[in-house]
Amino acid sequence: MGCDIHAHVEVRLDGDWRHYSMPAVGRHYLLFAYMADVRNYGAEPMAVAAPRGLPADASVVTRYEADQWGVDGHSHSWLTFDEMQEVDRLMQVACADHPGWAFHLGREFGWIMADCAGYELTPLGVRVVFWFDN
Repeated sequence: MGCDIHAHVEVRLDGDWRHYSMPAVGRHYLLFAYMADVRNYGAEPMAVAAPRGLPADASVVTRYEADQWGVDGHSHSWLTFDEMQEVDRLMQVACADHPGWAFHLGREFGWIMADCAGYELTPLGVRVVFWFDN
């Protein structure tokens, strides 16, 4: 059975987190390991940040979507803008020797960073909230 990710981009506006988008993030277990130690088959933790759970201040849309998964959703967490960039860097290094299957988060998350910059948000004003199912 495979494991999939459900990602929601949120932006902070006027002190509240608001739902921005639901990017399609493909199944890539190394990515999942860097994001939340999910499907990490190594002995050492790899996550940029240990899973934090669903944020208490998650947007209404994100919380609704997470609730729909019930017990089938697991390893809820979120990453800041800076943490997303670190995951991107790690993925580029890990995939550098495998051009046939190189995966770069820029394809999945790069537009988030560029698009949100148009709103003049600070890096602290963008996060990706996510969970997995299998």
